[in-house]
Amino acid sequence: MSKPSGNVTPHKHCPVCGISISASKDYCSPEHEQMDENAQKRMRNFRNLTLLLLVVTMVVLVGISLLLRH
Repeated sequence: MSKPSGNVTPHKHCPVCGISISASKDYCSPEHEQMDENAQKRMRNFRNLTLLLLVVTMVVLVGISLLLRH
């Protein structure tokens, strides 16, 4: 967080909607906190699925290449 300048009170912005909130809060409402948690969970699931698909693809390709050698 940057230094306060002039007569601007210390504050943050809600990561969901961007409205100004007090510096001691992380979200403007419990609903926005839940929305952000759900979005982070979806992103984590997407990354895990992508990694799983990459690993499965590599295993299949290595398996095919080993079968075609004989």
